Amino acid sequence: MVVNINQASSALPISNDVAQIRTMVQGLFSTDNPNQLAPSITNYWLDYVHQQIQSLSNVYAVEKRELKNRLNQAKRLHKSQNVLISGNFEDTFEGAGWQFGHNVFTLPGDLQYPVHHLVLPPSSLVHPSYAYQIVPESALKPYTRYYLSVFVLQADSLHIIASRYGRTMDKMVNISCSAAMPTSAEGVINSPHFFQYAIDVGELSPDVDLGITVGFTVPSDGFAKISHVSLTEGPPLTAAEIRQVQHQDKQWLEPYMDQQAQITASLQNATNQLNEIYGSSNWTGTIKPDVTYADLDSLTILQCVSSQEGTIPGMPVQDNYTQETAAIYVAAQRAWNQLESRNLVPNALFLQAAQHWEIEGTVHFPRGDNNKPVLTLSDWDSKVSQSITLPHRGEETEYRVRVRAKGNGTIYIVPPGDQNHMLFFNTSPFTTQEFYFFPDASTTHVDLIIQSEGSEFTIYSIEVQEMTTDTMGTLQPVEQTEASIMTSNLSMGSQAIMTTPLSNSSSSNHCQCNQK
Repeated sequence: MVVNINQASSALPISNDVAQIRTMVQGLFSTDNPNQLAPSITNYWLDYVHQQIQSLSNVYAVEKRELKNRLNQAKRLHKSQNVLISGNFEDTFEGAGWQFGHNVFTLPGDLQYPVHHLVLPPSSLVHPSYAYQIVPESALKPYTRYYLSVFVLQADSLHIIASRYGRTMDKMVNISCSAAMPTSAEGVINSPHFFQYAIDVGELSPDVDLGITVGFTVPSDGFAKISHVSLTEGPPLTAAEIRQVQHQDKQWLEPYMDQQAQITASLQNATNQLNEIYGSSNWTGTIKPDVTYADLDSLTILQCVSSQEGTIPGMPVQDNYTQETAAIYVAAQRAWNQLESRNLVPNALFLQAAQHWEIEGTVHFPRGDNNKPVLTLSDWDSKVSQSITLPHRGEETEYRVRVRAKGNGTIYIVPPGDQNHMLFFNTSPFTTQEFYFFPDASTTHVDLIIQSEGSEFTIYSIEVQEMTTDTMGTLQPVEQTEASIMTSNLSMGSQAIMTTPLSNSSSSNHCQCNQK
């Protein structure tokens, strides 16, 4: 960061003495090798020296050009040592290293800080305030100490975060905007604006490619401006440090690899299930005619929280499976929406409990094995019913009634209400039954009745579908577009998902199972 000229005028007047500035430029380089940077040279100090050169009168144009050339050499050397991309936030276009929250931005400079810097406004519930970058494994050296250096212009509850192998450094800092800026190379290192942390890297794992994650977050009452961030190579680890990091790596790697094997197998299983639901690997088409809610209920995805993501709250760090997992979720939601559009029964999954249903006797809506509500009739004379509106086609149309239930009970449609249009349940596990019926062409409503015949009758889902025969002679459910079709059940992701830890996973895996 360049010292604010107005600030500097009251603290240390900018020198116009060429000899003094030449000494500052020479001090950027090692005395042993003029082509290497001196130890502890920071981006902040390079910018400060740049401002001193810029302050020289054009009377010294030749000297000014020579000093600039030498300074640019120092900047190139410093940039080459930084394994982070755009550590000074000058090149932050999409894909250039950093990932920002929605409201996070960079500035080329302002009246207070005339240099590129990152601005993290207060977080909100909708838009968390964060910035992060993942340094790939290929950019690192094994058994080496790296130094994360951060120059903070001002901060209120800024979290500086670095993570590797599940080990996270999280430091919260506060810097007043009135804190004095350093005016010497040595002063930068001791400045309250400057922070530096060591990160030890052990054996590299290219197949895992975890790298190092560097990030920043602020809470809802926080704020921060950051001008420079660097991650630079330090000395090789000592023998004792190598033994320590090898021990830590072993504790992390084996559970992590087990976790990856589980998530890979789970994603493949979910892919196979969706291929069966859609009848092909094209998940943008129509689901098969006999697909049920139970088919989607059995769709399981392991939602693995990577060691980085699980330890960096507020930062949506992506893992290697993010795109594949997202595609599965989208395909599952599309299948769910198609099932809903085929079903003429509002609140057919009882996600809204008794809404749309007429109840007689004792009825409950407990949550089932997947945390979804089910309808349970607890007395032998309990009854639940609903009037179903049929699409008026002006001709006889076939309908299918399909129910997944367990226990003792009967389900029927009136009209016609005869024995051929009833489902009889007397089973312990959930089973699916169905029947077809042709109402008169003039019929616009039918009553769907659920009757308990014993101590308990539990309904998981119930469907009434209009059927038609396609050009290939296959009987297909009709997707309804009428406004009468309820859309309140479409929130499959928020209401019909159970999240439980894997029983065969250690807690260090941070692995969870999402079921729909």
